Amino acid sequence: MNQRLDTSATLSNSTINLRYTAAMRKRVQIALAFLLVAIAGVIAWQVLHLREPAYQGKRLSVWLQNYSPDGDSPEVDDAVRTMGTNVIPTLLGMLRAEDSKLRQILAALGFHYTATC
Repeated sequence: MNQRLDTSATLSNSTINLRYTAAMRKRVQIALAFLLVAIAGVIAWQVLHLREPAYQGKRLSVWLQNYSPDGDSPEVDDAVRTMGTNVIPTLLGMLRAEDSKLRQILAALGFHYTATC
């Protein structure tokens, strides 16, 4: 009789352990799926993210801050030419960009802000 009780207790414990294992397995699968989706999102963002072209360690926007429309900035001209057609999407994005209302008000009052990198 004791042997029967021991067997049923063992079966009961193994059933609980199997349920626990199945529940844990499901949680691990969900966590792994979430992790894979997060990694795929980061990779997609890195691939699709537009990066600003650079030349000699300076980004295009830094070069353009030193630009003079009277033709007195040959190093800026050289940098833009060297970066080639890679600058076109960035330049188009800069042309489409609009200043915020605060920046427009400050510009109207005579304050000028230039970003330094």
